[in-house]
Amino acid sequence: MAREASEEAGLIINLQDLVLCHIMHRKAEDERVSFFFKAERWIGEPRNLERHKCSDLSWFHVDSLPTNVIPYIRQAIEETLRGKAYSEHGWA
Repeated sequence: MAREASEEAGLIINLQDLVLCHIMHRKAEDERVSFFFKAERWIGEPRNLERHKCSDLSWFHVDSLPTNVIPYIRQAIEETLRGKAYSEHGWA
């Protein structure tokens, strides 16, 4: 997570500042387990360093997320806010 934050958003996050907040078992083309973390602290201002993968990097209030948030990401955010540590997505 710390490496991804550095590569994709230019942030420096110490490992002790990461908290696992949600796990999701999901299915799309294949089966995956995703781990979601929140950062208690970081150094730097977020920048979009992967413009070829992401059109925008902005702060949004959780009650007014953009409509194009990836569905399983939206679900992970909502479940985390409900205090749920685990969910599933994409299963019939």
